[in-house]
Amino acid sequence: MTPSAALTAIITQLNAAGLKEVRSPIGANAASSQRINQSFSVRPASLRPSGGRGRPDVPGLRVEHRFTIELSHQIKPGLGQEAPSQAMDDLHKAWKYLSAFSTTLTSDAAIIIGAANTAYLGGGAFIVTSFDLSVNYNLTLVI
Repeated sequence: MTPSAALTAIITQLNAAGLKEVRSPIGANAASSQRINQSFSVRPASLRPSGGRGRPDVPGLRVEHRFTIELSHQIKPGLGQEAPSQAMDDLHKAWKYLSAFSTTLTSDAAIIIGAANTAYLGGGAFIVTSFDLSVNYNLTLVI
């Protein structure tokens, strides 16, 4: 797997979950970012070696690639807990699709999902739920 393949695999799974991608490289929580109801952004956070090459007879390097995923939901005044409830349902759906058995993401890598945090942004017009996803895979070193 490569860093761009890991990013593509995450985006593919979140699209499969029925969420819409925010096309801003700075993420859904940035004030200048376009926020769309039931949307997501994926930002690479770090890439580091993770304790060795894996198998000694195979060229490559085991890495931990951390991403920050943000889910954005619009709050509509007068609808009570509809947006927070939808945000939690979509978080569950995102985790389910990211963890799905036998996808490119889970067949070629191991994943670790971090705790989710929620923020109310845009003067309370949006809920942004964010969590870290670590993807551990063999980074090919073949030139």
